[in-house]
Amino acid sequence: MDWLSATLAEYKAVWDEKMATMDTQQSTLRIGTAIVGAMLVAGLNLWEKPILPEFILLFLVPAVSYLSLIIWMGELQRMVRCKIFLAALEQSINKALSDAPVPLMWESWLRRRQEHKYPHILKWNYRAVLVIFLLIAIASVALGLYKLSTAVSAMYVGTFAAFELFVALGVGFWYVRVVRSFYKTFSHTHPGEPMQPAS
Repeated sequence: MDWLSATLAEYKAVWDEKMATMDTQQSTLRIGTAIVGAMLVAGLNLWEKPILPEFILLFLVPAVSYLSLIIWMGELQRMVRCKIFLAALEQSINKALSDAPVPLMWESWLRRRQEHKYPHILKWNYRAVLVIFLLIAIASVALGLYKLSTAVSAMYVGTFAAFELFVALGVGFWYVRVVRSFYKTFSHTHPGEPMQPAS
């Protein structure tokens, strides 16, 4: 297999991986939202029961919300790595075929567009996902604390509230930090040439 065939095969493999990460992102959001919604309904339906609604609202719903964010973020990072590598492969292939019209340009064109306009749109998309799942977790915790306040002293309620706030702030800070990190990488790292034809 010559260099060009191997590079095109790698391009297709990485492209397929990028598409798989996008599908997983959407599936994570759909499944996470559905599970969280079902647990919230269950917690409210079990409101008069002891322990169960508090456990669901204070622990299960926030845990699934945060886990959904973590999984979604992991797939987003995989997608960004794929896009950076695909843009670099495009540059390598186009340079090798310099005598022909540019054969591959989508990722490189998209990178140029995003450097000037689309990063702002993408950041709002990322923020929206964070806000939705954090608000769900906070609303669930608020309901759980209200239910807990009818059964235990204010000191225990305050302890649970402080713990939940600490976790929510930690998840939010981690999420923002990761988004900023790979956003800078994606916006300011110019495509290189990971593969060169053999001389």
